[in-house]
Amino acid sequence: MIYDVLFVDDEPDNLTVFEAACTPQFRVLTANSGERALKLLAEHEVIVLLADQRMPRMTGLELLSKVRVDFPEVVRMLVTAYADLENAIEAINCGQVRRYLKKPWEHGELLSALTEGVEYYQMRARLGALERRLLETERVYSLGVISAGLARELGGPVSQLGTHVNRARDLLRQAADSVPPTAGGSSLRAQLSDVDEELGNALGSAEKAVDVVRGVELPTGPSERLNVDVSEVLRLTLRLVQAELRAAGSVEIDVQPVPVVLGSPAQVGQVMLNLVVSTLDTMADVPRSERRLRIRLVHEDPWVVFEVGCPVLTSAGRRSSLPPPASGETPQDLGLAISRSIVSELGGELDTEADESGSALRLRLPRSSRAA
Repeated sequence: MIYDVLFVDDEPDNLTVFEAACTPQFRVLTANSGERALKLLAEHEVIVLLADQRMPRMTGLELLSKVRVDFPEVVRMLVTAYADLENAIEAINCGQVRRYLKKPWEHGELLSALTEGVEYYQMRARLGALERRLLETERVYSLGVISAGLARELGGPVSQLGTHVNRARDLLRQAADSVPPTAGGSSLRAQLSDVDEELGNALGSAEKAVDVVRGVELPTGPSERLNVDVSEVLRLTLRLVQAELRAAGSVEIDVQPVPVVLGSPAQVGQVMLNLVVSTLDTMADVPRSERRLRIRLVHEDPWVVFEVGCPVLTSAGRRSSLPPPASGETPQDLGLAISRSIVSELGGELDTEADESGSALRLRLPRSSRAA
């Protein structure tokens, strides 16, 4: 597939050279001003925008700043002379551009930058699609768990709240009855009556809130089953937490060829994401120099096995241990509870394993018997 790239420069010769250099690999659009570039962006699905910094009326950075707001999906790059290098670096640090090219550019560097920009755009699109699918699955499962938990957790406190409010209203009425029938007393009695009415409204609102929570019923039937490439789902899942992985200390990733499993990419990705995040949360209080994270994907017939472990040595020399998968009392436990529901539906197993190397959350999914 050939993608649209847009080059903006006020010098016609530069536009001609760029078009000649990139036309075989890309569909090239050119503009001689920022205003013309914005119009082309509104008319075409541009993947990468490359703008020269020094242009009249609207500089390259000014254009890219507008594009960042109006067309955030476009990968933005800046062409700058050495004298403007400081501005380019600042623009990268502020997120206005992804990278810069020094002027004059080299042909190979230019094509490499554009190719990288297209790949980055594709990666973000795939991640966005996966995130949407993960959120759709998570919404169904997590809301089902949360609604049940809210009904259980709110039932007692709101019942007690009702008792306390009714008691407060009784005391308030007793106080109102004891107020003498004077001019000042009548005013006080009216104020106490207003307070009693507000307490009644508060009690009614609390009871309605409990009715709403207890009335939440979500369908959780099985979704369409497909052959899932677990390796690809894992790759995209790790992209979602790449910043957390960089901060995790030592990370060991062992991904071996595995067969497909039967299920939903969103479901499998949700479980993987929950297990990784849960393990990272376990290491939150451990000094970075002592953190170790191990991620494995292997085939142990008839299972496809995904394992996340943290063989961490604490400052006292003891190995940290992972929590059992699912008590439902903390956000971490909630994620594991959701994962257990999904895994059970997929016919798999989720448990904690411990050996001499430490502890790990271990996911087993049965390989698919369907032809790929």
